[in-house]
Amino acid sequence: GCPSFVFNEDDASAVPLFSKIAYPACSYIVTPECLKHENYGKKQLTYPGYHELAYLHPDHFTPDPDVPRSIGLELDIPYFILRFVALKAHHDSDAGGLPLEGAKRLVNLLTSKGRVLITAEEKLHAQFKEYNFPLPPDQLHDVLAFASMYIGDSQTVTAEAAVLGVPSLRCNTFVGRISYLDELEKRYDLTKGFLPDEIDSLIDTVGKGLMDLEKGKWNTQHSRERMLEKCVNLADWQWQMLCDKLHL
Repeated sequence: GCPSFVFNEDDASAVPLFSKIAYPACSYIVTPECLKHENYGKKQLTYPGYHELAYLHPDHFTPDPDVPRSIGLELDIPYFILRFVALKAHHDSDAGGLPLEGAKRLVNLLTSKGRVLITAEEKLHAQFKEYNFPLPPDQLHDVLAFASMYIGDSQTVTAEAAVLGVPSLRCNTFVGRISYLDELEKRYDLTKGFLPDEIDSLIDTVGKGLMDLEKGKWNTQHSRERMLEKCVNLADWQWQMLCDKLHL
């Protein structure tokens, strides 16, 4: 008999088992406004923004520059974060991510311009062990926030990089199927997606991005500021919404 709130920023079609089980039983379904093709009537509550703004909004999160410095990174020298996920969640059935050969090409390209750090859900391929992210997971955002570029097959870390204003590129079979990442890409130009068979285009985009970085042209902070103007501080919005619905 308790009121229940289900927060989900993924399209229901991308997480069919979760939405099929959770949505009918809950009191409220809370989603970003960008999921425009989903309508659950009065039980749906929407907000302008993304889950990641609950903890990475500048009202709540200020990256600590001493964290990247603790592992020898200099903030005025380019470094790059890569993220490899296992794609073993229930919604990842038949999903594909960044191909191994593509990852090797990316690392070879990026190491010519700066330091590469890789965070992964599974044991890293032997060729990548020297790039293993050396800090606890809770310090990733402090390092990510000062990175010159993020590349990976993780939806969430892609969005985290985007809302932090870090140029982000993703490669997986969910590209074109996730509304909030499409909005971050098409409305705010904060990320760009590539399917696994588009690895050549991804490599070309990274190469052009590196040239723009050298010229000081690839800067997404203005786009981030525009996004923050349109989006809510989600943690504050959540509290106000709960107070309203629960009559607190």
